[in-house]
Amino acid sequence: MTIPEIEKAAEDLRASPLVLVCRTPQGRVKAMSLQKCVETGSSFLYVAVDELDALLDRAINGTA
Repeated sequence: MTIPEIEKAAEDLRASPLVLVCRTPQGRVKAMSLQKCVETGSSFLYVAVDELDALLDRAINGTA
């Protein structure tokens, strides 16, 4: 992939709905929307960007 192709693919992924990884009040770690995280009283941990991580790993490191 060329750099412009990588940037376009990353931009497309970032435009998809935001998925957060949050800890519920019961202590479970779950992927959920921003709204669900707030509604359930969960604590934000990090943004789930698995697809973006995989894209960059393939493009930069040449992994499958």
